[in-house]
Amino acid sequence: VRSYSSSHVPFIITTPLVLLIHAILAALHTPALLPRVGVHTAAYVGVLVGIMSFFAGLAVWGALS
Repeated sequence: VRSYSSSHVPFIITTPLVLLIHAILAALHTPALLPRVGVHTAAYVGVLVGIMSFFAGLAVWGALS
């Protein structure tokens, strides 16, 4: 059993999460889903996810305290 260095654990957790969020946002822009949700909703969801990611990064670095 190999233990990971503590500096790699956040990357191991974050990378699949970011890939999943990116895939979900990309799926919103496919021809099958875009007419159902609408361009404005897809763009708004993308902006909200971007803002949440930005503030989550600031919180991890301790810039919000």
